[in-house]
Amino acid sequence: MPTPSRKPPRQPRLTSIKVASQDRKVLQDFLAERFSLSRRTAKAMVDGRSVWVNRRCVWMARHALETGDVVEIPDRVVRGALEQQARVSGRDSAVAAGRGVPAKRNAAHVRVLWQNGSYLVADKPAGRVSCDDPDSVEALLRVQEGVPTLQAVPRLDRDPS
Repeated sequence: MPTPSRKPPRQPRLTSIKVASQDRKVLQDFLAERFSLSRRTAKAMVDGRSVWVNRRCVWMARHALETGDVVEIPDRVVRGALEQQARVSGRDSAVAAGRGVPAKRNAAHVRVLWQNGSYLVADKPAGRVSCDDPDSVEALLRVQEGVPTLQAVPRLDRDPS
C-alpha cells in the first residue's frame, strides 16, 4: 500500500536586514526607525520573541546591535506591527471613525460571551495566543470592540503554566 506524500511544513517568510555601521543602536530603536514604528510597537515585536539577530532569538529590547549583524523578522509579524501602528495612530479609517470594525476583511472575529462596563469574557479560538502578539486575541478584541486599552487576563479555570 503506497504511503501518502506529506507536504513539508511551510516556512515563514522572513524580512532580513543587515545592520550597517550607521544603524548601530539598540534593537528596539533599530526596529522603530527601520519600519517607522513607535518604540512601544517595536518593543512588542521583541517581547513577542519574534525577532532574531544572527539566527538567535532575541527578547531584550535593549540588545546592542553591531555592524554586520543580521536581523530577521517573520513578514506576518512586520505586517501585524504595521497594522497595529496604523490602528493606534488613527490611520485605520474604521477604528478612527469609532465603529471598532477592523479594516482587514479576513481578520478573525472573537466571540464575546459576556461583558459589562469593566469586564469582557471572550471565547479564545484554539491556536491563537492570548496576548503579546499582533495577531493575539487581545489585539483582535481591541480593534473589534474599539477599546485600545483592553488587556487580557489569565484563564480563571486553570492555573497559568
